[in-house]
Amino acid sequence: MQAKAENRVPAVLQPAVQNAARVLASALILVIGLVAVFSGGPLRESAIESPSHSTTVLRIDINQAGQQEWILMPNIGRSTAQQILKDRAANGPFRSLADLQRVPGIGPKTVRELSPYCQAVTSAAGPESKQVALGP
Repeated sequence: MQAKAENRVPAVLQPAVQNAARVLASALILVIGLVAVFSGGPLRESAIESPSHSTTVLRIDINQAGQQEWILMPNIGRSTAQQILKDRAANGPFRSLADLQRVPGIGPKTVRELSPYCQAVTSAAGPESKQVALGP
């Protein structure tokens, strides 16, 4: 009797049990994948194509901005910011972005680079700028 007990193979090593385990594992992986796709999980195409994030855009009024706001603008350092403030104090407000070219060191290229971030508000009501707008 002991010889027969020693020759027995554990159930997990039998080919039929191993095949059944493979089929069950494959079916489980398939079900998990289908649930992820149809429930809008990480495999959803729209999540891959258009990630959700917000963009912060700072628009300043060139007639109200101080040195700190100017330094935040592209290609405007501390020295150029001071030149802008001195020119504005000496010659009055800028009527348009193009008027910034009267400041030494600012040319058409710089004005183009600043245009998404600056506006000239000349009304007494004050700027509607200096607001941080969040958008996709």
